[in-house]
Amino acid sequence: MKRTLLALLVPALAFQALADSPADSLKRLETALKNVPAGNQPGLPMVPVLLPQLQSLIASQDYAQALNLMQQLASVPLSDDVRKAVTDLTSALNAEVAAREKAANERAEKLIEKAKATLKTAKTPADLDALLQEISALKLQPGGRYYSESNQNARTRLEGVYRFLTRWQDYLVAITSGNTENARNILRNLADSEPLLIPRSELLALGQPGKPGAPQRPVEDTAAELIVGTRQLEDVRALIPKLHALRNEQRSSNTLQTMIVSLEQIDRYYREYLEGMPPGIEVVNNGITSGYVSSLKMQLLALIVPKAVGASGFNAKPGETPLDLLHRIAEESKTSGDLQTAFRANEAIRQLQRTGQWNSNDQNAVSSFVIARNQETAGQWAEAVAAYRNTLKIGSDLVPAKLIGLRLEEIRKNHPEEYAKGVEQFNAIEARASTFNGYPVRFAAPTPPQPAPPQPTPAK
Repeated sequence: MKRTLLALLVPALAFQALADSPADSLKRLETALKNVPAGNQPGLPMVPVLLPQLQSLIASQDYAQALNLMQQLASVPLSDDVRKAVTDLTSALNAEVAAREKAANERAEKLIEKAKATLKTAKTPADLDALLQEISALKLQPGGRYYSESNQNARTRLEGVYRFLTRWQDYLVAITSGNTENARNILRNLADSEPLLIPRSELLALGQPGKPGAPQRPVEDTAAELIVGTRQLEDVRALIPKLHALRNEQRSSNTLQTMIVSLEQIDRYYREYLEGMPPGIEVVNNGITSGYVSSLKMQLLALIVPKAVGASGFNAKPGETPLDLLHRIAEESKTSGDLQTAFRANEAIRQLQRTGQWNSNDQNAVSSFVIARNQETAGQWAEAVAAYRNTLKIGSDLVPAKLIGLRLEEIRKNHPEEYAKGVEQFNAIEARASTFNGYPVRFAAPTPPQPAPPQPTPAK
């Protein structure tokens, strides 16, 4: 038994004797350099420059940089004894680097396994602090580059583990504070990270409601259900405190806040309507932005549309949307000759549909027709005829041609002379407009024709 143990120890002791430490090898190099006769080594002048740097690097255990310096020293012409000392020191440095690389790799692997185990039991962000400090200390220890590029993979993995753990801390914070949206975003990001300390399938499953440790059901989903269950404008006021309570229970995103603001606007506008002061259509349409309250928003618009366009005699029919109601108001008003209301209804349609600029022909035709009606009411028959004829020329579905024809025929029968003057006035305006290449010209009496200037008689 003693012989067997001795046989095992002798090779190990021999290897230890051969693998001197970098510090011991450096001392032998210093001794070898002292024994070199002055002026006997061509490369000796470089040694005083390199040797202090080498001593400093080995003292600080920066063996990777020391090896780089040894390459320069090996290129200097030196004696055999010095050359052997340089080779021995290089071997000692390489052995030390390899040993430390191995130890660092093993330590990194142990930390990775420890991280996986800690993640399974961590309940609070503080449960990960000690492990993060341990990883950070290993990353920042002397020779933190792990002494060679071959060991960069271990450092990269540790950095990935460190990032994973910090993001998991963020996830635990989000869960604790009720920020479910942020918690799910973190889980999605971790599922695509490297290395995966938790299987990707588990991360994805963890983000689903109902799983142990998963984010709670988003408050936005609960709020949406409450809104859908609220079918009458009168019930909105009772719903708002419930959504405020949800917001206070869990930290939520801007979506819930937008829901609350939109419901508060609906309730306020509804109360103003009941008090006889309805808001404008565009205020309601553009100000209430949450899509979750669209049904209640449509109810409110259907109430305020008739008053907003001056058609108080109209009310929404069952199942009729605000747009349907506006189209009905526009059509019936046009048929009855109430073109101002028809125009306001079509303008409101544009606001709801956001179709851009209103058709200029429609605007001009309605304006011209309103001028004609006002002039007819005031007894200005000729000016009314010119304005009616201008409305016909513009052309618009909002102003039926048949209606204009009836008004013109009425004036012609009762005021034939004024009718003739109006036709003459319109023709004169048309003649002037053609002179200016069709630019719009205001209605005005034509300038009396001026006599032509006398022409000089040509000389015979």
